[in-house]
Amino acid sequence: MRIIRLAALVGSLILLVATAVSLINRRGDVRAEQVARVELASTVAGESIRSAIDGFIELVELTAVAATGIDTETEVGSAAARTLAEQLATAVPGAEVCVGLEPVVCTEANLFTLDIVSQLSAESADRANAGDVPAAAAGVADETIYTVRRLDSDGQTFRVALAAPVDDVLNAAVASVADETQASVEVAVLSRAPATESGQVETVDGRRQVVEVVEGPFVVGSIAVTTTVDGAVGLGADRSVRYLVLFALGTILLALAGWTFLVERRQLERRATTDELTDLINRREFERVSEVALDMADRFNTGLCVMVLDLNGF
Repeated sequence: MRIIRLAALVGSLILLVATAVSLINRRGDVRAEQVARVELASTVAGESIRSAIDGFIELVELTAVAATGIDTETEVGSAAARTLAEQLATAVPGAEVCVGLEPVVCTEANLFTLDIVSQLSAESADRANAGDVPAAAAGVADETIYTVRRLDSDGQTFRVALAAPVDDVLNAAVASVADETQASVEVAVLSRAPATESGQVETVDGRRQVVEVVEGPFVVGSIAVTTTVDGAVGLGADRSVRYLVLFALGTILLALAGWTFLVERRQLERRATTDELTDLINRREFERVSEVALDMADRFNTGLCVMVLDLNGF
């Protein structure tokens, strides 16, 4: 019987420890899954932006080559330049485009009046003189991505400028991955590098967050891609009930095993100190109690009375 009680005690302890370890491992798996999801969405968003910028540069390069030799001072040249500008604006929905010599032809406002476009135009000329391919320069400011190509030919300067909203650089693949990973992706323009290291997973307000800074393609500014997923480490209703049942079962078994050991201990103590026939304390317990009583009387300087009954014929 004692072996059974010991086996029940050990089994309950094993059940509780195994359940606790399983719970800890499960929570660790959930955290790892969250980190993997937010990193995947962040990587796809960053690659989407870089791919979009490469596409802008390629389109601007092609448009600049096509615009070479167009004289926008003539009606025919102005019409040709406008056609090129509209084609480029159609290829990049929501974008503004300026093409040609002076006067330039623009789909909306004249982009070459902006300081950042002038700066990128000078950078593009420097790249062209250095033989860099592609020579178009890109920058970001005021929630807008600017791509400029300046092409000097036969003493004339042909220019193409493209301005696209930052929010439009996230392609359909980002939306698909964000929906699959249950992630939120936001982009913002930065004028300087962030204080924290780019690409590190952090926990902010209970959410897993990655801030990746895309700055390589840009001459001016950079783009911060902030990707977040829910950071709650929940187990789900089914798993929570399962762990609760296991913990309850292990606790009940442990309590029953402990209670049986306590009962057995009390029974052994009673047998060791009590006479079974009279249900009074035996001689060994009497000597212990007497010794304690004598010590107490001596310590507090009190008297002690001992009554002896002789039960003849008992």
